[in-house]
Amino acid sequence: MKTKAPTLREAARITYKRRKNGDISAKDFLNSMKHNVQALGDIPVTRITTSLISKMNDYNKARPNCNEVVNKKMGHLRLVLDDCKDDGHLAMPEFPKPLRVKKNKKVHYLTDDMEIELLDKVTELGHHEHRDVFKCLIDLGCRVMELLTLEKRFIDFEKNQITFQYRKNGRPNTVPMSNKVRSIIKPYYDKCKTLDILFNHNYYWAESVFSKVKKELGYEKHKWYRIHLFRDTAGSRLVQRGVHLLIVRDWLGHEDVKMTEKYAHLAPNSMHSVVEVLN
Repeated sequence: MKTKAPTLREAARITYKRRKNGDISAKDFLNSMKHNVQALGDIPVTRITTSLISKMNDYNKARPNCNEVVNKKMGHLRLVLDDCKDDGHLAMPEFPKPLRVKKNKKVHYLTDDMEIELLDKVTELGHHEHRDVFKCLIDLGCRVMELLTLEKRFIDFEKNQITFQYRKNGRPNTVPMSNKVRSIIKPYYDKCKTLDILFNHNYYWAESVFSKVKKELGYEKHKWYRIHLFRDTAGSRLVQRGVHLLIVRDWLGHEDVKMTEKYAHLAPNSMHSVVEVLN
């Protein structure tokens, strides 16, 4: 018998226990959903429509929130409703497009030397599984929890690809494995049962060791040196090696190519081909 659809507050608790408990972003998620419940009311999730989501955004914009925060709250609602959809309670409503966010942030990424430095320090400290996870994050470009919740059944060695079912934009996507990722994952894959999670750890497991390494290497005062650096390194390297922005968008699972455009300045510049005029 199909269970009764939860209210929005109940559904948020379910997602919290399922995805966010122990995650460094848990407090942020709970705060977002508190405001979303205030905007929509604690109604059954089956009553949430595209129109209501737009009204929720208007409510959140009326608060002292920038567009980036409004988008984050909408993303957290999407996460909750995505779980409800998986549990058979509803058909996913269409979400409004994210609000335009003006950013002028530098893109930081690991150089080859910085990557070697970081991974060597992780090994020196005896965190061998962390080293494997960090190397995979650099090549796959996924978010930390997308890798740490990856089940064996979504890894296809015949097609040489991994499908991430729970991406931030709510849509699964598939990315190829590099030779490095393939060789790292294979021993873990062979030890797992079909429904097992490959690296069964929470966010703190990864973040705590990264923070320790950051301190050991003397990057403690640099705010840009954070675990998201792995994802930015993947995006930067793809663009630097001539991969089209639309493909990079799909690889990283971005909602909109505008999010990927922060890497655009790293693309090989055609002006280099005419520098000989000056030589």
